Amino acid sequence: MIEQDLKDYLQSTYKPKPNYHVSVSELDIMALKKLGTQGQVLDNLSFLHPFDNSINGKVKVIKVFQSKAKPVLLEAETTSLQKLMIFKLGDDLNLDLVGLRMLEIFNDIWKAHKVEFVWYQSDTQTPSAYVQNNVYSISKIENPTYKAGFIQCESGVSVQGLWDNNGIFNPTVLLHGKQYTENPWNFFEQTSQGYTTFCGLVASAVATFISGYVLQIRDRHQDNMMLRSDGPMFHIDFQKIFGEKTLIESSEFPIPWSLLECFSYHQQISQFLHLCHRAHQVLILYKSTIANCAANLNSSPGIANRARDCLNKTLVPMSFEAFQNKVTSYYGTSKKLFKDIVHLIEKYKR
Repeated sequence: MIEQDLKDYLQSTYKPKPNYHVSVSELDIMALKKLGTQGQVLDNLSFLHPFDNSINGKVKVIKVFQSKAKPVLLEAETTSLQKLMIFKLGDDLNLDLVGLRMLEIFNDIWKAHKVEFVWYQSDTQTPSAYVQNNVYSISKIENPTYKAGFIQCESGVSVQGLWDNNGIFNPTVLLHGKQYTENPWNFFEQTSQGYTTFCGLVASAVATFISGYVLQIRDRHQDNMMLRSDGPMFHIDFQKIFGEKTLIESSEFPIPWSLLECFSYHQQISQFLHLCHRAHQVLILYKSTIANCAANLNSSPGIANRARDCLNKTLVPMSFEAFQNKVTSYYGTSKKLFKDIVHLIEKYKR
């Protein structure tokens, strides 16, 4: 697809979708509002889960995320398998919807330009993965009283925070229940699944951190940068986007130092940085188109203008050296650590 064709495709495709809403009764909302204890079970919910009509009306609380809105990770029983979803109450999910649509735009651009991570091995194996954001579905609850909705989690995968309470990259979910007494990064070289998982990890890291920088997705901490058991990391919570900040912020590239330790162990730091630079450069080619799409997706003129100002600042050409300096200057900074500490204090205060 040539550049102009892709621009035309993006502008005709990325418009607000009308099917993001789900009807939930007042009684069910009141029941969902009471969720807040791990292991808690709710029976006989009258609504059908918006993503799967095989849900039998029973959900269990798996985790309560300790961010301000306290979203709840739920496991729903279906006729065939267990399915995960996140219930959020109190946030403006329009911002989440816009953020996710922007990530889809980036995915289309990177795929058209074949931006991918290739893990070159000494043997004949050269596993690879396209640089792509992990994008999921959201359904807003149609109710004038409450700002609430559901986030779909993919079946068959587990999720956890990207780093632990000490600010250290946490690979536990990637080990699929296995325990390693030595360096856990060895896992990626032990099986073909390990190759695939590592490729997904690096490629999604490029997408996650570049998207976060370009869109200025802020308020990043342990409970809104997540990791899937099959490798990809991803953002949740887009309440602070297009440059809006919290009082205390982490850096523009909140990369856990031990994630870089993992990449370094496999001698992939240089490729990670070069791929980040290329992903950023490719987006610059579509700066005006991305800004127009952002304006089309936002019903609020104020947010649309903020998005355009944000993109004008972040989609600026940089040499690789300048870009590398910008990214690496944030590795393991006290700024991110301080943000994590403040977030932990707030968790224990709630």
